[in-house]
Amino acid sequence: MTTSQNPKDGALAVGLQDLLPPGQRRQIPLRSTCPEPHRCPKSMRMRILGQTRLFEGLTVNQLDSIDKRMVSLSWAEGDLLYTAGGPADHLYVVATGLVKAVQLAANGKDTIVDIRAPGDLFGGFSVVGQPVYTETVQALVTTCALRIDTGVFRAVLLEHPKSPCAYLTM
Repeated sequence: MTTSQNPKDGALAVGLQDLLPPGQRRQIPLRSTCPEPHRCPKSMRMRILGQTRLFEGLTVNQLDSIDKRMVSLSWAEGDLLYTAGGPADHLYVVATGLVKAVQLAANGKDTIVDIRAPGDLFGGFSVVGQPVYTETVQALVTTCALRIDTGVFRAVLLEHPKSPCAYLTM
């Protein structure tokens, strides 16, 4: 326990950090515990969308239309983007960083089933009948991802029937 003496009155002070168990002590810098709005430059977003397999062959104008419907968010290392069993409401495209997808194995332990890197699409495929996330996704490093609501993504599929993303509904 750390104590300090006030030079004015000689009173001893105990640091609050010392009263908390080690697992509950706050770290500096403080880690994010939820997605933070993040402004990826438009040039980066367009480059990432152009690298995403499902958007191959789309024109710059078509990619721009998709970009306008996406939100860019960031997570600190260790933060969860979503958890297995939650409603599959969003699709994500990694812009920067890395995330891992884990599923609970029969032995009760988490098993890494995928690592996603910039340009990779993952998340809620309720557009193809998967109403809940089947895995938990966690940031391995500070990560920025573009997120789109699955209902909005359905509209994208209808607008671009010749793109590879349209095959998701077949």
